[in-house]
Amino acid sequence: MKCVNHIQQEADGFCVYCGKPFCKDCLTEIGEKYYCRKHVGEAFRRVPEEIPITPSYPVPPSSPTIINNFNAVDHYPTRSRVAAALLCLFLGVFGLHRFYVGKIGTGLIWFFTFGFFGIGWFLDLLSIILGFFRDRDGMPLV
Repeated sequence: MKCVNHIQQEADGFCVYCGKPFCKDCLTEIGEKYYCRKHVGEAFRRVPEEIPITPSYPVPPSSPTIINNFNAVDHYPTRSRVAAALLCLFLGVFGLHRFYVGKIGTGLIWFFTFGFFGIGWFLDLLSIILGFFRDRDGMPLV
C-alpha cells in the first residue's frame, strides 16, 4: 500500500484518527500510536480528564505527575447518518445538515444560496445515503 502524500513510497503505518496509510516521514508516534500531520493535534485536543498516576521514580509530594490515557478514536463524538439524512432531505436547502456535522462555513454557503442552487443539496443527500459524507474532522457518519 502506498503513502497518501508520497505515492512513490510504501506506507509504514496508518493514522489512528483518519485510518489512511502514510510513510514514516508523514507519521508521528505518540504513546505507541501513529498520527498523520493533519491529525497529530487531535492526540492532545480532547482531554476528558487528567488521571494522576504513581511514577516509577521518586517525586517530591508537592508535585504530582499527571498523564493522559486517552484514545481520540474511541471517544470521538459520532454523528448520526439518519439524522443528517433527515435534516438534508427536509431542510437541506438551508444547509442544516452541514451545521449538524460541524461544517459551518459550507453550511452558511448552503443557507445563502439555497443548497448551492439545489445541486449541492442533491449531491449531499446522495453522499449521505451512500455513506460517503464526512463530518468536520473527516470521520464518517454512523
